[in-house]
Amino acid sequence: MRSGLGTLFAVTSLMVTGVSSLADTRGEAVLRRALSALKSVKSLQAEVSVPHGHGTLHLMPPHALRWVVEVKAEDKTTKTTVVQNGSRLNTLVQPPNGTTEQVLKQNNLPTSLEIPKLVLLYRTPSLLTAKGKPTYLGSVTRNARKLEVLKFAGSEEVLFLDSKGFPVGEGSDPKGVQIETSLSNLRLNTSLPPKTFAFVPPKDAKPMEEAVNLEMQNAMLQVGQKAPLFEVRNPLGGTISLAELLKENRAVMVNFWSTGCAACLVEFRKLQKLNEEMQGKGFVLIALNSFDDPDSVRKFLKQNGYTFTVGLSGANGGKKESVDDLFKAQAYPSNYLVGQNGNILWRNFGYEEAEVRQVLEKVGIK
Repeated sequence: MRSGLGTLFAVTSLMVTGVSSLADTRGEAVLRRALSALKSVKSLQAEVSVPHGHGTLHLMPPHALRWVVEVKAEDKTTKTTVVQNGSRLNTLVQPPNGTTEQVLKQNNLPTSLEIPKLVLLYRTPSLLTAKGKPTYLGSVTRNARKLEVLKFAGSEEVLFLDSKGFPVGEGSDPKGVQIETSLSNLRLNTSLPPKTFAFVPPKDAKPMEEAVNLEMQNAMLQVGQKAPLFEVRNPLGGTISLAELLKENRAVMVNFWSTGCAACLVEFRKLQKLNEEMQGKGFVLIALNSFDDPDSVRKFLKQNGYTFTVGLSGANGGKKESVDDLFKAQAYPSNYLVGQNGNILWRNFGYEEAEVRQVLEKVGIK
């Protein structure tokens, strides 16, 4: 079974102004104001911005939440619905063909795999104090609103707060400040009927339990194993060889994706930034697609300005056996980090920035 789930993000570049020499002191004050604002929330309704799409949020802390997001690539729309009421978390993904792909039912609380960290702050305000020591970066203006910006020690994570102290954006960018998840039109402490958080899966929905998710994770090639060598067509022309890339770089990230995978599109924003930052430092990213025809891939890359290397890894690239199968990619997106000796350094569903950066530092890339 293959799947495409993940946190959804949108990116808007902004320039920070007015950095204070007393940034740490100001940061602590802004953090306290944010914590007070979060604790005042009894209910929240908001619109959310995501890459290639949009969505809505309804929330009553601590354990009632509804998150609905539609992401569009080409003419394909993927809809993700996450509903929590009490300890039961339900995730429904409806792929572009309009049929139901899967339902995840879990007896645990949501994590940033299903819901952005920004939203989880409203559910559990104490998460804000666990982020690390804040530094005040100044302010930005977005849609005629002045937002204050905090960065947290030990990470590239930044938080954007409105004039009342409510978190309305989050991001991470070591070379600047960008909003990756945003909330707008906040309506606070209004009455939300119980039906808001009701969840009835479609009759044709296919259940996918945690055990299956764990099985797919375990089926991936393990850290320390040799990565399968491959050569694939580049939709822009020529071929790409993993062996050649490893001769020229200390680490190669191999990503598996498709235009119909909402979580893949979310990830691409961050992967683009990572590839730009690490250019010339011994790192390269190759994103492998076995689903979409070459014209669709070329059009997608051009429309969105992605400049990292892309390969056609299946029948779309003339291969009898897809590279996805060689790497045992069971879900989309899946990522592998391969060292210069050909061994797998890291692998996971999705892109975990902190983990990847830590592994890259160990091989001298930062």
